Parts: sequence; structure tokens; C-alpha cells
Amino acid sequence: MPHTGGSKANSRRRYELFLETGKAPNRGQMFIETHKRKNGSFVNDEARTIVERIELHMTQCDINESEVSPRDTIGKMLGAEHFEE
Repeated sequence: MPHTGGSKANSRRRYELFLETGKAPNRGQMFIETHKRKNGSFVNDEARTIVERIELHMTQCDINESEVSPRDTIGKMLGAEHFEE
């Protein structure tokens, strides 16, 4: 799936989001950040569908998503193969 990450490292992007919000972004927020263009549109329809599911799950979830887990939003939306230790 295409993304808008470019050459910027995810660690740098994560730090910039932390500076903007004051909170460390979770994997769901990182997925959203890297699959939306600057104008707010999505890179494709598949990305939009996944982001809609992520946003819905994030509003209904009361689990601490600050740690990577196969049960976090990305693990549930994209599958266990996206779990990174």
C-alpha cells in the first residue's frame, strides 16, 4: 500500500507528533499520519477504509495503546503479521 512517509524516519515523525500533541502517538495514529496527504486526502481507497476502521476502534477502545501489541489497533486492523517487537 502506498504511503506518504517519504524519506523521513518514523522515529522523527513520531517525535514531531509528540511535540505537536504532547503525547506519544500510537501505531494507529502513525498509520493515519503516513497514509494521508497534506491536503487531508488519503493515498487510496484502501487506506481510507483502514483509517476509518482505526478511528472507530480508537474511539471505542479503552486499552493503553502506547505499547506495541498484537492486540493494539494496528494488530487488530491489519493482522498479527504487523506486530513488531
